[in-house]
Amino acid sequence: MRRMIACLLSLVLLLSSCGGVPHAAPGGSHGASSDEFEDRAGEVAERWQGSSNDRAWREGSRWKC
Repeated sequence: MRRMIACLLSLVLLLSSCGGVPHAAPGGSHGASSDEFEDRAGEVAERWQGSSNDRAWREGSRWKC
């Protein structure tokens, strides 16, 4: 019986420390609007691709100005 209580308590502590239960944002919103998401995704994609000079360097070709 003690072992079962200890296991259940350990499980509760583990879930609470790992954020096992997601919390909704105020107003019922679960994050950014689709327009905000698209804008942010575009910014991340631009940074990921880098400048034309960065791409040229990664591909091994000469610098493009």
